[in-house]
Amino acid sequence: MARVRHPDSSVGYALIFPNRRDVGMANLGLDALYCILKNQKGAEADFHFADRPLGLLTSKKASGGDVIAFSLSFEGDYPAVVDFLLSEKIPPLSADRDEKHPLVIAGGIAATLNPEPLAPFIDVFYLGEAESSFGAFHDFTRENLGSSRADFLRKLALEDIPGVYVPSACDPDGLKERVGAQKSPVGWDPARTTIPSEGGPFGGAWLIEVGRGCPHACRFCATGYACRPVRHSPASQLIPIILAESPPESRIGLVGAAISNHPEFGKIAEAIIESGRKMTVSSFRAESLDEETLSLLVRGGLKSLTVAVEAGSEKLRARIGKNLSNGDLLRAAALAGAKKIKSLKIYAMIGLPGEEEGDVRELITLVAAAKKELGPATVTLGVSSFVPKPHTPFQWEAMADEKTLSARLRLIQSLAGRLKGVKVSAESPKWSLVQGFLARSDRRAADVMAKGSPAIRWPEVLRSPLAKEILGAREECKALPWDFIAAMPGRELLLAEKRKALLGEAPDHCPSRGCRLCAACNAGQVV
Repeated sequence: MARVRHPDSSVGYALIFPNRRDVGMANLGLDALYCILKNQKGAEADFHFADRPLGLLTSKKASGGDVIAFSLSFEGDYPAVVDFLLSEKIPPLSADRDEKHPLVIAGGIAATLNPEPLAPFIDVFYLGEAESSFGAFHDFTRENLGSSRADFLRKLALEDIPGVYVPSACDPDGLKERVGAQKSPVGWDPARTTIPSEGGPFGGAWLIEVGRGCPHACRFCATGYACRPVRHSPASQLIPIILAESPPESRIGLVGAAISNHPEFGKIAEAIIESGRKMTVSSFRAESLDEETLSLLVRGGLKSLTVAVEAGSEKLRARIGKNLSNGDLLRAAALAGAKKIKSLKIYAMIGLPGEEEGDVRELITLVAAAKKELGPATVTLGVSSFVPKPHTPFQWEAMADEKTLSARLRLIQSLAGRLKGVKVSAESPKWSLVQGFLARSDRRAADVMAKGSPAIRWPEVLRSPLAKEILGAREECKALPWDFIAAMPGRELLLAEKRKALLGEAPDHCPSRGCRLCAACNAGQVV
């Protein structure tokens, strides 16, 4: 913008995570962007959070910089984007901002899946992984900050920088496949903690990314489709970083969607433990757990094991593409009991396509059996509601209504309440529906958020015709708001998986079954 005129001036980036600091500092996407900018000529960056609006490193206001960059991992944080802009006295709508305001950009997995709900608020989206071409965007910004806002955005839209999407330059009714979500190059530098976190999801652990993507292609999960191909960072790269950069005697958090599938997991874990450090993982696939692996985790300080079953019955699990048998979970619980694990957390969903009450009852029967195998330790059943996400085979499915979800949850709480040593932790069905509305919407969602969170009456919104349309089933022949994003699984592949789900057939896994999207993948690929 015209705020910076000298060609050699630095570009000041305010990196915003619109949630609490402890949650944001456990988000490696934010750390990765910070590290990328540190290595760019003429770039300065600082962290800002919803509960810490002043810069973490400089104590400066975000509005004083040149670029406000939102990192968006959760659709539920979208209203907080508007709140943050209002708190900085920046007009939320892009069309209302002028030369005195900073450029507002956004990226992250949520924005990459579907940027349209936030499009009226954002000047520029960067879709995909920043290692690919964010440096080119920075170079353009640095060279053109002296331009007027209109000229800057018009020129940027024509520049054809991979991953860059300028909403004001596109007619929302005529969007075509023109923006490719970028994937990191081979040998990318794994993201890791740059500033120690306090508390948060990993309890203050020093975090490092061990891979990207997931080979299992569960039909409800965007990671298994939108983040293809699967890429594992090699132990030869990860171990030196961990030993050189993490504090001695610290706890190392290994981050990734498919940690249990890393072909060198044992080697990485051994190196961490032998160095005197502890280790934690967010979750582990029950079917991948064996005595040797669990022994490693326990030696690393693991006291609580988290696994996901997603659905109560094997039939429903087959439909959603979750390759897990009841026996796999019970074997994992028995191993955990033998190793004196103090607690077992089991994740499951309600409202899945094809779910019946019997599936819910089978879930509690399975949890009871797992508790018996586990022994005296506590079992926590974590329950969330299924949201049909963009770029998945279930993107055309309707989301279950609040009445159905609440009834399912009450049944779970009632049945689990009879089990000693079992407790239920559940997300509010109403909040899940809000997430579904924001994940699946188009630019009309901006009207709901435009005045900030205090003005939103979510119960009224969820009863509106717009919400019924957004949360309802989509016709396969009609365009979806996110169809214009390229470098994602094609419609034919997703429809084929949707139809296979009806037959209970296994997904076309990536990469172990040679999926059509990334045929170059191979099982156990390390890049």
